[in-house]
Amino acid sequence: MRWPRSMSRYTVSPSLSILPPNAQLVSFRRAFLTAVLRSMNKRYLILAGCVTDQCVAHAVMDACDMGYMVTLVPEATATYSQQRQDAALEAIKGYCRMRSVEELALELLQPAVAAPS
Repeated sequence: MRWPRSMSRYTVSPSLSILPPNAQLVSFRRAFLTAVLRSMNKRYLILAGCVTDQCVAHAVMDACDMGYMVTLVPEATATYSQQRQDAALEAIKGYCRMRSVEELALELLQPAVAAPS
């Protein structure tokens, strides 16, 4: 697959995880990221990152508003103080589900369950 130059700032890992550049506050408003996720038929996202009360909070809310089911891993987020971290997590808890690394690992190891027909 050949990527246009404008997309070269994104990293796509071998497992098809998409890592947008960290210089953007609102990654989900970028047409490329949305197009890639939609073309891959992704509905569920796992988010983590730095500056929980800014970048992470915006990403969680935007992804939720765009119809994605978001899981946030709080212990894989950080910001400038514990007070800001706690306030950010409290503010976005209605937009996503939160799981620890251990809880998420256990979930991901479970066999997929077929949707009822």
